Parts: sequence; structure tokens; C-alpha cells
Amino acid sequence: MGRRNGPAGTPSAVIDRLYQALAKVLAQPDMKERLLQQLGTIAVGSKPEEFATVHKTETDRWCEVIKRAGIN
Repeated sequence: MGRRNGPAGTPSAVIDRLYQALAKVLAQPDMKERLLQQLGTIAVGSKPEEFATVHKTETDRWCEVIKRAGIN
């Protein structure tokens, strides 16, 4: 699927290790509560491939909105 997450050329093993560490942290109840209370957000901890898909979809969507609105 092309580039995953991280700088171009980041080895898949590194991305997978970062994902696993982040998912572990985001699964902790105190972290979930802190993110919700301080930032008003709920962290999902999507897999790298899922995140890449959402990122591309949202980027395409908002680029089109900006283009149609004539925003430069």
C-alpha cells in the first residue's frame, strides 16, 4: 500500500514496534481518562495500515473542500 506511517524509508519493523508500544500506552485506563479530560479526545490506536487509509481519505476530502471553496 505504499508508504505507511513515519518518515519515508522507515522500516516496517520499526513502525510495527512503535505501533505496539503506542497501543499498549493508549490501552491504559489512566491514559484514556487523561486524554479525554485534558484534550477532549478518545484515542483509537489504529493499526498503521488503517491509519494510512483514514489519513489519505481525510486529506483527499479536505483538499477537495478547500479547492471548491477557493481557499489558497
